[in-house]
Amino acid sequence: MTMLKELETKSNEIAVQAGELTILNQEEYRAAADFLKTNKALQKEIKEHHKPIIEKAHETHKIALAQQKKYLVPLVSAESIVKGKMITWTTEIEKARRKEEARLAEKARKEAEKLAERARKAEASGKVEKAEVLREEAAEAAIMQPVVKGPEKVEGVSIKKTYKIEVTNFAELAAACTRGKTQMNFIQVNQKELDAFARLTKGSVEVPGCRVYVDKNMAVR
Repeated sequence: MTMLKELETKSNEIAVQAGELTILNQEEYRAAADFLKTNKALQKEIKEHHKPIIEKAHETHKIALAQQKKYLVPLVSAESIVKGKMITWTTEIEKARRKEEARLAEKARKEAEKLAERARKAEASGKVEKAEVLREEAAEAAIMQPVVKGPEKVEGVSIKKTYKIEVTNFAELAAACTRGKTQMNFIQVNQKELDAFARLTKGSVEVPGCRVYVDKNMAVR
């Protein structure tokens, strides 16, 4: 029987024994402790057997990653630089486009007002047909939505907009959450810090809104 097959057999046997083990008295409790020690020893043996293989694979992996990074870093950096320049350009073009659309919309609004005023004067002068024509032109000018063409799309290139929120005042955000003015899940509980505080104070200090409890784990050597 090979070493690996022997380890596999022992491992499976212990797994079966764990399911069959009962603890109803002191002797069985001691037997369970001995069982855990045997289990721990086998775990150590398995880890020691695989350690050289894992270390060699890990070293090979590290070397491969380092080589890959050496060739990729300049390319990734170049990609980032050019993308930044492209986004800057399209942002400026989009800003100019919107500004021009707003200018044309304002021009159309003023034209609509002028036409409406001319229609009113024409009607007041008894020129009913001319007033009707002017009113139609004014209505068309009022609903006109100027569209200024933006930069042409390039095949294979797209800009994805991702909206984000930056916290500028955490206390204000926390207060809004507690008052129900915004979502509570906007505040993330730092479980690591809470657990560290519990260990430091050994659970002797209460934290508002929290429950102190003891999680028991058994160590076997």
